[in-house]
Amino acid sequence: GYVAAVFLVGTRQHALAVLGHDGTHRLACRSRRWNDALTALLCFWPLGVSLHAYRRFHMRHHRHLGTARDAEVVFWPQARARARMGRRMLSLGFLMDLLGGGACHMLTVMRRMEPRRNEILMPLGYLAGIVLALHLLGALWIAPLWWTAQLTVCAAAMRIREIAEHTGTTGTHLVRAGWLARLVVFPHNIWCHREHHEQPGIAFPRLPSLRAGLGGGERIPTVAELFDRLGRISRRA
Repeated sequence: GYVAAVFLVGTRQHALAVLGHDGTHRLACRSRRWNDALTALLCFWPLGVSLHAYRRFHMRHHRHLGTARDAEVVFWPQARARARMGRRMLSLGFLMDLLGGGACHMLTVMRRMEPRRNEILMPLGYLAGIVLALHLLGALWIAPLWWTAQLTVCAAAMRIREIAEHTGTTGTHLVRAGWLARLVVFPHNIWCHREHHEQPGIAFPRLPSLRAGLGGGERIPTVAELFDRLGRISRRA
């Protein structure tokens, strides 16, 4: 039961982070003030992340995609290594992240955001308040469950998604995802990532309609097919 709970919570934490990503682009509410308040309180602070630190980090990624100034390019060598053996390495890497390897990656990402002091203290204060409330309610067991899920399942899902989005290209991969992949790795239409980079002002519910407007031509690979292709390219390089 505990393992199933960790898996369920971890996938929903990842979905929460993806919703926070929309808030980062100020797409959650028309009011910027409410957008930032709700995104911080309901999406990022529960994960111990500052909205403003992540926004600075993520906007550098959009402005300098695929260049040395891309804020996320620092993670690509690890991603290329993870993709080198195709879907077999994908499965092994996912298992390693579930066993704790993802915690190191997630903490590295948080450090690379370079949060300011108040951007560290505010999420920590928020979490401390939640822990105190759980203690008073006699439900303190929820806290270790939450953090275990974040540092294993959530981190593993994030890593796979990062690889499928940009590894092996200076742009963004075009991929398709089945219902299970969407549930675990690509929630809230984040599988339409090329469309997001082309039109970052479009909120996630409308991204599939952009995909539908692409028309015929290019066959869109599944995530597993993309990993196999990356594996073949890496082995030839």
